Amino acid sequence: MSTNAQDTSAWRDLRPRLMSAAVLVAVAGTCIGLGGLAYDALILGMMGGMAVEAAALFGLSVKSWRGVVYLLWAVCAGLSAATGHWAYFSVFCISSWIFGAPLCAIMCVIILAGTALLWLRQGSFWPVLFVIAVVVASDSSATWQVVFLVAPNWHRVSLRVKHVPALLAAWWALLQPAVLLPHFPA
Repeated sequence: MSTNAQDTSAWRDLRPRLMSAAVLVAVAGTCIGLGGLAYDALILGMMGGMAVEAAALFGLSVKSWRGVVYLLWAVCAGLSAATGHWAYFSVFCISSWIFGAPLCAIMCVIILAGTALLWLRQGSFWPVLFVIAVVVASDSSATWQVVFLVAPNWHRVSLRVKHVPALLAAWWALLQPAVLLPHFPA
């Protein structure tokens, strides 16, 4: 297979990926901006999706009763935080031991991440945007480090269009402290 054929097959699904990314950004941005029930639903959906992925990784079918309970465990933990019962997230973390050590560890990460995002959005959307900027910057930086420092043929790597959004996002995230700091009290 020639290089051109490989490039064509690698780029075949770029348009649908960009369209789905645009929809996800619009929906998430709207929910983050609105806050309240819209944001809570977004985070609860994210926690449920992460639980489904974790269950699938460890061979737990979400069609089984145990898989359904695992999914509901994450959503109920988020729901308890969303309704102001912050102390219960630790109970959900500890009691998820009934699913076994690997699934318990992942459930703890899901619950802590979801609860933290719910807590961050209580006053303003700026802390949530800051966390998003940090994640984008760290992921983009890691990608660029692999491309330029670790890749064995780094001198053959060309700057392609698919890396430009990551670079722009990294620069945007690096500029955020300068934009956000004046808005936080001293």
